[in-house]
Amino acid sequence: MKAFYLPVDPRLNFSTANKLLKDLSPKTLVVPEVYMQSPTGKPQSEESHIIPTMPFQTLSENQVITMDTPHPQHEVSFSSEVAENLPLLPLTSGSQICSVNQHLKITNNKCTILKGQDLKQVKSLWGKPLVDDIVHTLKEIHKLQDVSVNRTDNECIIHVCGDAGSITIGPSSTTVDCKGDDKLRNTLKTVLLSHLVDV
Repeated sequence: MKAFYLPVDPRLNFSTANKLLKDLSPKTLVVPEVYMQSPTGKPQSEESHIIPTMPFQTLSENQVITMDTPHPQHEVSFSSEVAENLPLLPLTSGSQICSVNQHLKITNNKCTILKGQDLKQVKSLWGKPLVDDIVHTLKEIHKLQDVSVNRTDNECIIHVCGDAGSITIGPSSTTVDCKGDDKLRNTLKTVLLSHLVDV
């Protein structure tokens, strides 16, 4: 009895990838920037790099991008009895927040939480971390040295131990980068989460 090993290679060359993109016609393409560049000395062709025919965004290493994707919202109906039992927590002046995990009854595109169901609060983290508080915690409590802050119009980067680690706080995302140092990553993650509101 003979055994044959015939692995299937799922990788695509640039020519096949360009043909597949034309066939699929996505509305937006996100592609690593290295795939958009031809190797040095080779002519520009579909066999050397990705040539998109649709709107695209390039992505570099450790970069976080914001995409304009639709987020459908639905109105949920519930009785006054259910509303009285919602575990609301104060958020800001005049505002309250509540996270629930519940089954919905959907009929004719109308969402309803049924009366008599047990509403249980779901814990989640919320808030915009204060950079100065994070820096103070890193220096005073965790005794990390060489902590610096770079601020731009759209984001704030906290550098820790030179370039060993960083926390990037943007308008819609927060990124922790530690170049493979798990101990430092866990420390930065713990500090960051400690400055969010548990609701």
